[in-house]
Amino acid sequence: MHFAWKTVSDLEQQLKKLGIQHFDEDLLAMKAETLQKTFGTPKSKGIQMQRYIRNVIWQLYEEIQAGQPPPFYHRKGLIRDIWYHIRKFTGRHRITQGDHESVIDNQLTRMIKARLFTYRDFNLDEANAPWRRLGLENPHIILIAEKRAFFSVLKDIQEDLGITIACLGGVPGLLTVNYTAGDMAAAGIDMDQVFIVFTMVDFDPGGLRVATHYIGHMQTSGVRHFRQFLYYKKPTLWFDLLRPEHFPKDKLKSAANEIPKHIRKYQSTIEWANNTGGVFGDKSTKWSLYANEFTDVMLRDLVERFIVPELKTPKDVLTRKRTWRELDGALTDLLMWKVLHPGQP
Repeated sequence: MHFAWKTVSDLEQQLKKLGIQHFDEDLLAMKAETLQKTFGTPKSKGIQMQRYIRNVIWQLYEEIQAGQPPPFYHRKGLIRDIWYHIRKFTGRHRITQGDHESVIDNQLTRMIKARLFTYRDFNLDEANAPWRRLGLENPHIILIAEKRAFFSVLKDIQEDLGITIACLGGVPGLLTVNYTAGDMAAAGIDMDQVFIVFTMVDFDPGGLRVATHYIGHMQTSGVRHFRQFLYYKKPTLWFDLLRPEHFPKDKLKSAANEIPKHIRKYQSTIEWANNTGGVFGDKSTKWSLYANEFTDVMLRDLVERFIVPELKTPKDVLTRKRTWRELDGALTDLLMWKVLHPGQP
């Protein structure tokens, strides 16, 4: 059961709400007459395709949980592989024929958002896996970056501070964030604690979308509690590290970038400028500040100023632990060499 559901009865209520139930009979092998009787609509000869697909997906999940997964599970493929698997059977009857890829994608996403299971339960591939790291010493802190060019910096920070990091490569999808939440729960991290999210994103409407989507997908995945910050007109559930006020004032004008004219007219851009004040505090939609204008030295200074004070396991303790691990590894290597080379000095 997904960590977000505390009781079986809560889960059962959600299943009932979505019209999902257990079937002993294989839904993909079900005869047309039985399909019509079970999922049919009163005023037509068709069936409720969305409800049927939801029940098919749930049955596939039940098979996986029972240790009898469908073939696509072992391939560690994409959501499209689930569609290929279902399509092989839906083409047998007129009432289930058609291109239902979007239906399968939408209903799977709907069930994920309902926290019935996670993407990992289907062993789907996550392209962003190499670009994130789980923090176990200070798991309550999450640092995300918009651009993957920041990964080496974030990786060093993660190793030093034991926090969770992710370089998202743009606006994150639900699959990536859902995997992160699932990994956190599987590692035994307290998912009911208050998480503190720091961001290294462009100071523009695009950077705002990255942050809001990440938090939204985390909430969808069952992570409920985030610290709230009030440094813009409206409160946020994340702390923007790369704000103009954290950039050298004498260099801000030369570092600012012009937002394309057509984008300045978007309502989302206007709202962003009104909320944040814009780069120069005048609510202008003309200027943005890219994350890569911040040097590594600036980034590390911001980490020391804002993230380090929030650590529950202090930095010096982590340093000592890392030193002992390195020493233990060196001694292990030396002993192994002695075993393999007896009699050598």
